[in-house]
Amino acid sequence: MGSDTKSRRWGGFVLAGLASAGLVVACNTHPAEFVRSTGAIEILETYEREASPKLDILWMIDNSGSMCQEQKALRDNFGEFVDILAEIDLDFHIGITTTHMVGPDHSQGAFEPVALPGHLQLTPQPIPGFDTSCFYQVDQTGQPVYDAPMEPILDAIQTAVGCTNDPTAYAHLLNPDMNQLRCAFDQGRWRTTLDCTNAPAPHTFFPNPADYRDIGQGRKYIRAEDYRNEDRSLRIDELRQDFACASMVGTRGYGMEKGLAAIVRAFDPELTGGPEGDPAVFPNAGFLRPDARTGVIIVTDENDCSHDGTLNEVHSCGSSMCEMAENWVPSPLIPVEKLKDDMLANLLASKGLSITPEVLKEDVLVASIHGPHQPYPHPGPTEDGQSSEDVNECRSGWSIPTSCASLKGVAYSGHRYDAFMRQFNRFFPSPPSSRPDAPVAGLICEDFGSALQDIANLFRTESGGCITEIFHCEGPEDNCPAFAYSGDSGTCTAYPQGNQGYYCDSGIQVRIHTDGADAAARLEATGYCEPGSIDTPDFPNGCVVHRSHYTWAACPGDGRGVQLEWNDPQSHNVLSGMGTQIRYAKLPPRED
Repeated sequence: MGSDTKSRRWGGFVLAGLASAGLVVACNTHPAEFVRSTGAIEILETYEREASPKLDILWMIDNSGSMCQEQKALRDNFGEFVDILAEIDLDFHIGITTTHMVGPDHSQGAFEPVALPGHLQLTPQPIPGFDTSCFYQVDQTGQPVYDAPMEPILDAIQTAVGCTNDPTAYAHLLNPDMNQLRCAFDQGRWRTTLDCTNAPAPHTFFPNPADYRDIGQGRKYIRAEDYRNEDRSLRIDELRQDFACASMVGTRGYGMEKGLAAIVRAFDPELTGGPEGDPAVFPNAGFLRPDARTGVIIVTDENDCSHDGTLNEVHSCGSSMCEMAENWVPSPLIPVEKLKDDMLANLLASKGLSITPEVLKEDVLVASIHGPHQPYPHPGPTEDGQSSEDVNECRSGWSIPTSCASLKGVAYSGHRYDAFMRQFNRFFPSPPSSRPDAPVAGLICEDFGSALQDIANLFRTESGGCITEIFHCEGPEDNCPAFAYSGDSGTCTAYPQGNQGYYCDSGIQVRIHTDGADAAARLEATGYCEPGSIDTPDFPNGCVVHRSHYTWAACPGDGRGVQLEWNDPQSHNVLSGMGTQIRYAKLPPRED
């Protein structure tokens, strides 16, 4: 007979002995009673506030004309991100929106067929806009190499074909005639050397949009649960392929990029419909969950131009208008502090939460891949007698300085995104610890794989882990001590994974604690505490949680034991700022 069997029998014998001695039914029995009465080992595990394993991740991907190489880098390196999501067993939603903040009736954005302000989207957009950097590969200085093959377009065709319901039906698109491709997309450059008389339309090189597969299965976002196997492992390749399609948001978006306004808009209850929003009515319904944390990931090669509506976007300064306006007095650009406040207000309304914005802010994580910090030198008034009011006018010949260049093209300072991230407590990238006020690293010209790994690790959550070897009992007929404070009878309960034996559910206890003079009042306000357990000499500034507020769920994958799962969808908010303890007893190893 193995030692495990001997240990189980010994455990059952001890419990039977306790029952006959009248100790099992003591009203205030708790794990400490096990220790005093049986010599069991008491285990006390203390964690920071339980972080929700649920995370709703909004990707805000720039879809302006120069973003094709950056979108390809995101597709190629997404595996680095999702590998870590699988490792940390995150229950995620992934939504995607863009910098395109004009409606379909806007003359300057009418050629963008899918994107709408703040709307989530999953439809591939492989046809490039008008920026030649999305026709040809670029060199280290970010400039197109015009005599090279049109690699960005060829890659977009290949990706788009893989996004269809039947890629074999479009296999003929994978080897296009290069001269026709040049005529279709860049006839002005090639018509003197090629016969472009009957040049085909650009869309003929791509699949029919109606044939793209339904990535969200009727939803506008991606869910982890749709990629889980029975053992909870994640089908990484399938998820990677779907994200490659969804993140190809195209490069036909409006050139005045308003990424921060798009993020705020994506969380607006006008788009989500609130916590019970109907997907048939509200385009972003279902993406946000009341009990999930919120992640925001920004990918852009330009600065933010979210403004209050007073900026004349049709101006001789062109795309330099936003950079010029940043220094105006007053500036029409919306301060990042207000954008943060508006975003939190929208999240609260969409989730249906009654907590404060400051509490909710603790559950928001922000990451950004943008251009390195490069201050804009404002041209200012001229020296020919013009007034200081002319600072607010456009200067002929003034242009935005480039902040970096690489094989992904050129990029410009993203310092408004840097400032927005700093409105939250957890963000990536972070400044050097020795210089907390220094600009964060602008990573748009760097290796995306490394950045995406770091972002995924930002989303790791501390959890209570798996609790094993709780005070053992033989089976459902065995007696267990009563629960502390309530006096309810304990039950000999099977571990949920099966083949792991039984444990006394009264031998494990969840406790919460907090600090401050109002600790007892805060604990009582949660409604979670057992009557009589608040701020006792045994546990100052803490209480024992009544078991109606939690369950012991199976550990993920092949993990043994149980892990804590709160029943209240808003428990993460209710317990904000509090510590959680799991206290349990187990028998010491038995010498054979």
